Amino acid sequence: MFFNESYTAEEAQSAPSYSLIPRGDYIAQIEKWELKENRNGGNRIACQVRILDGQFANKVLFTDITFENANEQSREIGKKHRAQIAYAIGRQTVNSPDDWLNIPLMISVIIQKSKNPDYPDDKNAIVGYKPIPQQQAQQAPQQSRTPAAQPQQPAAPGAPRWARS
Repeated sequence: MFFNESYTAEEAQSAPSYSLIPRGDYIAQIEKWELKENRNGGNRIACQVRILDGQFANKVLFTDITFENANEQSREIGKKHRAQIAYAIGRQTVNSPDDWLNIPLMISVIIQKSKNPDYPDDKNAIVGYKPIPQQQAQQAPQQSRTPAAQPQQPAAPGAPRWARS
């Protein structure tokens, strides 16, 4: 298959940015997930996470959460992250990663130094999940927590960008 396309300088300059964001806590939501097989056996939950507020609103990060693995430490870290997500979204029981989708939560992000000479660029890594602090949670979008069949209420004037329809 071959492309028969032409591109303008404007299109090239408007390509998505893969720049790093600073270490910190960000209001975000998990938008998509996929179960993927690990190279060494077992599997992981690959998640797409979008930042909802602030200077980096709409920045998308990707993270893998271990589900099954021969390495006990990897399994424990994965279980800890799954428990943190459940707590952050106010759930004691989670049936599937579908239960995580589109509910605002706070993510902790670091800059991870590359140890791989084939991929020398540093990258952002999500290292924790927690509930949105009470002050910000009062402004969190309620439509994320209601079934899709119910009508959504418009966000109050002056609400954060992620709380608006």
